[in-house]
Amino acid sequence: MDAFVALTDNDEENVIISMFAASQGVGRVMPKINRMSLEFLLKKFDMINSVSPKYITANRIVRYVRAMQNAVGSNIESLITLNDNTVEALEFRVRKNCKFIGVPLKNLTFKPGILIGYISHNGHPEIANGNSSVQLDDTIVVVSSISKLRDLNDVLA
Repeated sequence: MDAFVALTDNDEENVIISMFAASQGVGRVMPKINRMSLEFLLKKFDMINSVSPKYITANRIVRYVRAMQNAVGSNIESLITLNDNTVEALEFRVRKNCKFIGVPLKNLTFKPGILIGYISHNGHPEIANGNSSVQLDDTIVVVSSISKLRDLNDVLA
């Protein structure tokens, strides 16, 4: 099989079953664990993916709270955290206050840790490149290792 997910109610059982699946050559193994104290076992056996209901719940709460904090005076449409909250993918709406409307991305200087990944012009998707530019009311997806970006202009150096 290509993947295995252990979802029993017993953390130790999930870890042991997952270790067995990994030893049998299963490519992607994901045990469910409630107690983060067992995380050392996962790392020891190179199982970097796991399902943690507590972590998922906490992450959702943090995303909601952050979205509420950013709702006032921000142009963030949505926010997703990745890689244990070290990277964020933010969807911005381009507003009148954007300092680089109509400027090709290759002519801009971004802060380190910023990647412009996607621009949507009136619902027409475009993978961003150096010749891409944003227009008023476009949607732009920014991947960032800088936390707490509030405005699209915050990506500029």
